Amino acid sequence: MQTDPKDVKILLAEDARTMRKIEMKHLKSLGYTDIIEAEDGLHAKQLLQKTKGITLIISDWNMPNMSGYDFLIWVRTKSKNFREIPFILATAQSDKERILQAQNAGVTGFVAKPFSAEDLQKQIELALNPEKEKKKSAASGVKRGVSGKTLLRVAHLQITDHLLLGLAVDKIQKGAIKPKNFDLETKLMGSWNPLAEALENNEVDAAFMLAPIAMDLFSHGVPLKTVLLAHRGGSMMVRNDSGDFREPYEDFFRKKSFLLPHKLSIHHMLSHMFFKGIGLKGSLEKGDDIDVNFEVAAPVSMPDFLKENKQMAGFMVAEPIGSKAIKMGYGKKQFMTGELWPAHPCCVVVMSQSFIETCPESSKEFIRLLVESGQEISQNIPYAAQVGVQFLDPEGHLDLKKPLLEKVLTARNGIRWDNLYPDAKEFEIMREYMHRELGVLQPVNYDNFIDFRFADSICKKTSIPKGVKFPLAKKIFTNLLSAEQTETREQVSLKQLLFEKGLPGQSTEISQHQVTELLENQEKLLAVKQQFEAELSGVKKQLASLQAVSGELFAQGVSLLKKERLFEAAGNFNAVLALDPKNLKALNNLAVIYYEMEMDVLAQETLEKIIDLDPENEIAKENLASLDV
Repeated sequence: MQTDPKDVKILLAEDARTMRKIEMKHLKSLGYTDIIEAEDGLHAKQLLQKTKGITLIISDWNMPNMSGYDFLIWVRTKSKNFREIPFILATAQSDKERILQAQNAGVTGFVAKPFSAEDLQKQIELALNPEKEKKKSAASGVKRGVSGKTLLRVAHLQITDHLLLGLAVDKIQKGAIKPKNFDLETKLMGSWNPLAEALENNEVDAAFMLAPIAMDLFSHGVPLKTVLLAHRGGSMMVRNDSGDFREPYEDFFRKKSFLLPHKLSIHHMLSHMFFKGIGLKGSLEKGDDIDVNFEVAAPVSMPDFLKENKQMAGFMVAEPIGSKAIKMGYGKKQFMTGELWPAHPCCVVVMSQSFIETCPESSKEFIRLLVESGQEISQNIPYAAQVGVQFLDPEGHLDLKKPLLEKVLTARNGIRWDNLYPDAKEFEIMREYMHRELGVLQPVNYDNFIDFRFADSICKKTSIPKGVKFPLAKKIFTNLLSAEQTETREQVSLKQLLFEKGLPGQSTEISQHQVTELLENQEKLLAVKQQFEAELSGVKKQLASLQAVSGELFAQGVSLLKKERLFEAAGNFNAVLALDPKNLKALNNLAVIYYEMEMDVLAQETLEKIIDLDPENEIAKENLASLDV
């Protein structure tokens, strides 16, 4: 029986305000409204102790003051009344090592960022109803399609990196290609984690997957094989178009958040390299020594993050997400990832080991179809873009247009498919850096991880394609990969490469977003000006009124002085001075009155004020000298 959301009281711990907002939106869309928000583990601990009736805890892992993991340990081992409360970790720490660590600590459920409302609901149901069995892996074995041939089920995301599959599908649907050995079925997934789970649970036979995710699954016993690169390059770093981007440029990113599509991604590695190269420390971990806070988000949501949050420095992700953010006016291109690591690997095509062993001919035919599709993309960009619009954005959520995709497919240092051979040396560059610097990925036996049989017979082994060179010098990239931490930044060249583009004064192009901001600022300034002018007019009226009162009091004082009503006259002149402390005429008359009344101390103070205001007043000086005080 499904739990009624109205009966659930949730403690949600998430330090990133934007991420917490999204999680709140997910929960409310599922019907959960009784939610208490905590800014970190320590705050969550305090709220748990003083709030009655909490039935579920959902917590991030990386948080300041007390991490979600430490909070979990406290709940399970040190608290007295809360040890049985279901505890879900909703976190970017999605590698198998961290999942096992959390399970050993007593976590009830684990949902890896980026996740959808449906992903979260599944974990909530399992956490609140432990009697329900978790979904078992589907039985492995050959499935048959409608034609009776082997059914090949392939998972993918809606990114340009997976366009090979789109072209293969289009050829089959139009009858240009008729596979002899298989029927093809594609499954569009919302994010990387469901895609990985689908492969692990035998719900699909193959997947277009981030290489580090594939390595992590393989090293933890998932029987898969990498058979081909899905593409090379094809990602972009975008910075927020809001904010002042000027020297020192690194300050633009300092103490801000930066979005990645997954912890186990080439984007995590290259973002870390970039920030390391400009003297900043970027990390998913939280702490005072972290300059840039990495956060994980679904690629399609990244442009909206920039729109809604000026403290979001930017993101790195596969195209066409970056180009879409730029077109919308929320982002500014920083660089293509191919400028940092030319023709780098990113996504791979993986297949379950059992499918390859059972259906080698279907596997080989499918891989050949992908390689041929890659060759066709560069030869017919308009066709590839037309296919891509429908395949990558079938429901129109991205509002993807053919001209934009054509631009993506022809971008300098952008995506390419002319060398899909899986090179173990490139994988090891990626794995070694991510293990040393990011703390993920164990050593991999590449002879077992990669099935070279098909690529050896289908792909032409080539090095970096001709015409693609390191933009400055191979030494820069090599130094960034180095484990040596030098105090001096070798990154003068890197700075030139990545910063000297689109800077103020170098381009007259202004985005629609910038125009909107300028108009909004102008309206705000006009409103402030009008308010100031209204207040100034009021002050002038008050001043005129006070001057009239002062003149009337002075005239009365003179009249009283002529009638030798000295005490009353002194009161009038003091009233004038209260309104106008620098009125010399009032001070002079007051000094005369005090002198006549033999109030020498007050006469002295008044004469001194006159001299302060009028240092050349010789009469006041003589009168002051004649006083015997």
